[in-house]
Amino acid sequence: PPPCDMQPLVVLPMPARVMVSMVVNPQQVAAVNVAGATALQTYLLRPAVQARIESFRDVRSRLQIWRGAGLHNSGANLGFGR
Repeated sequence: PPPCDMQPLVVLPMPARVMVSMVVNPQQVAAVNVAGATALQTYLLRPAVQARIESFRDVRSRLQIWRGAGLHNSGANLGFGR
């Protein structure tokens, strides 16, 4: 799409945009692919992937859209879970 003429109302601090990944309990949900879901979470938490998330830009704006914070918010770093 072509660039738009809209201007951001807020640039700093950047509003939170949250991406969430959860591995659901296979005892509660039938046919859950626990290995696949865990592999996706592990992939998303890799520093290189977090850097790609931060470097993503929409073609209509030069501003940063996402802040890679998965490593800071992972269950392991918060003292529980994987």
